[in-house]
Amino acid sequence: MSDRSPNTSLQGLHREACWSLRQFAQQVNRLATERGTPTTYSGQAAHAWLKGHIPHEETRPLLVEALARRLDE
Repeated sequence: MSDRSPNTSLQGLHREACWSLRQFAQQVNRLATERGTPTTYSGQAAHAWLKGHIPHEETRPLLVEALARRLDE
């Protein structure tokens, strides 16, 4: 049984961004590629982040940047 709590703050931002899980992961991958460190996250990874799985340390700023770019539009 998992003791993780859903990341309600991230869920709210994700909902505000109006992205599918796949789109969220694609944007993170795009930013990683821009920074020279390509990743291959899928919608399944985005789902895990929203459910409370903590992303890798190097991935966290990518999530923030992806959401900031989207919500700043």
